[in-house]
Amino acid sequence: MKKFQLAVHAATLVSILALASLAASAQVKHTLKGTYINTCAPAGCPLVSMPANGWWQSIGSPTEINCPAPVGQTCTVVADQFLQVGNSTNGGGAVELCPVLDEVGGQCFGDNGRVPGDGSFDAMFVSLPLFDWSNGTWTIPPGNHSVQEMVFTTVPAAYLSYTFTYNVYVP
Repeated sequence: MKKFQLAVHAATLVSILALASLAASAQVKHTLKGTYINTCAPAGCPLVSMPANGWWQSIGSPTEINCPAPVGQTCTVVADQFLQVGNSTNGGGAVELCPVLDEVGGQCFGDNGRVPGDGSFDAMFVSLPLFDWSNGTWTIPPGNHSVQEMVFTTVPAAYLSYTFTYNVYVP
């Protein structure tokens, strides 16, 4: 299997395990109430440089989402994240992708060796429920919220295109 296929399979497994843990804690039917998409296609995207080690960098603008759950209930938000990263001569570096909810922490996904060293780009995809650090749960309270994607890399690199999709579910 190619490197990209392995990463997609690993990300899919991570997302299945995360969703399974949610399902195990509450066997409740959830209904999709909204889908929010933040994207930049390759033709219109600027190449954005990322310094190595220690610098979290925002990707695009924050995405505003809404949890329409009644008072006393919550929403589950599943983030599907796609990012092209590369343009480096220092291959093998790790990349961390992190959706930050309401400017408080984030549930990050890292991938060692994702940055190619030949100047080309590789794709990274992960699907995870958002974690709300303000209340320590995998659910978010009713109302408006902001999600900002952040990226970190261990070698100098750049990102190009991205698509972040947030699906909001209520029980």
